[in-house]
Amino acid sequence: MTDDDILDAETVLGQTEGIYAEPAGAAPIAGIRRAREQGIISSDESVVAVVTGMGLKDTAGAKRAVGDVTRIEPTLDDVEARYGAAKNEMEHSP
Repeated sequence: MTDDDILDAETVLGQTEGIYAEPAGAAPIAGIRRAREQGIISSDESVVAVVTGMGLKDTAGAKRAVGDVTRIEPTLDDVEARYGAAKNEMEHSP
């Protein structure tokens, strides 16, 4: 497993699970991915990973993984301008 594998796992955790992990916390995910590639863990097996270590411990690692930070003001208008307006599921319920 390489440092790049771990940085990629950091990115995957953020994008798919909303977890901001430090490299040591993302290492189990990288290890699981490698074990799957090598056939050690099959696709029909369930695996639990404990992700420890908040990404704020290593912000430089996060920057290496995903690039620079996009800064916005802490307002709903700025969040919506960047990511779009949230849909209220209750308004669309039958």
